[in-house]
Amino acid sequence: MSLTTDAAWDTAAAGGAVGALYLIDLDFAGGRLRVTNFPLDVTAMGHPWTGVGMLGEVGQLQESEDGNYQKVRLTLTQVQSSILALAMGSAETYQDRDAIVYVALFDQTFQIQGAPVRRFAGKMENVSIAERDDKGMGKIHLDLQAGAYNVRTNPAALRMNHAQHVARHPGETGFRYVPTLIGQPRQWLSARFQRV
Repeated sequence: MSLTTDAAWDTAAAGGAVGALYLIDLDFAGGRLRVTNFPLDVTAMGHPWTGVGMLGEVGQLQESEDGNYQKVRLTLTQVQSSILALAMGSAETYQDRDAIVYVALFDQTFQIQGAPVRRFAGKMENVSIAERDDKGMGKIHLDLQAGAYNVRTNPAALRMNHAQHVARHPGETGFRYVPTLIGQPRQWLSARFQRV
């Protein structure tokens, strides 16, 4: 999957931008929660984003071309009571609700350069609370999923086409006639009917 960037992003990336930050937009039933892993609050895309700094972690973001699901884990340590209340609340307040992760570049003056790029869009799935670790900190984990994790909303993920099959098994032609069979169904005779 290719990422679409604007000229300011390209200039900042080519000019050696100081760093990158994540902008995380979570659509809870009680309202949107916008946080960033930056240590300062920032304004981007017309919204304020609360900086959680080193208290927040974002799992590895991956690309998928074949419809397989992508999973990202967000982690928050030493959380505020308001965020803890969201995690302890009913699953209906977050499950299957939108979650978007953007990446933005910033310069030496800590100003965002260019338009942030959307790197992940999916749904919130599960929240878990971890006990205190060896540093004495508790953590809240929020799992996000995208792609084929929910076949009710993505039934095409259950199907494989000829191109995907050939990419995995060169020379195989087993899926070549599937579109024809689906598009032009034939009447099949039952064994019972053939005996008459």
